Amino acid sequence: MNNAQEPCVFLVENDLAITSAIVSLCEKDQLTLCCFSSWEDMENSLTICSPSYLIASNSLCQRPISERVSHITREGIPVIILGSQHDLSGAVASIQAGAIDYIEKPAVKGRLAEYMSHLSA
Repeated sequence: MNNAQEPCVFLVENDLAITSAIVSLCEKDQLTLCCFSSWEDMENSLTICSPSYLIASNSLCQRPISERVSHITREGIPVIILGSQHDLSGAVASIQAGAIDYIEKPAVKGRLAEYMSHLSA
């Protein structure tokens, strides 16, 4: 699934606090993190490297989240969506499209830590 030698995580997020928390998790588990400011930039990088996970903010998605998630999961990449606690329709659409989880902002660190620890094991 991953073209790189070491586990790599792609992150599409513009919230600096969330990004900082995910950077800390990756550093702790010695994972390579590639950050992107848009889904388009991230998708362009998929031709170079296939990540172990994609963690992405649904607020940065210009197209319907279900389209983006289903496209990425068809590539065999597990997707975790970060979104608002009050976005039930976005959460449902993400999961139905194949995301492995929908994590409410800003409390992302606990559940994401579980995914990261599996990569470094």
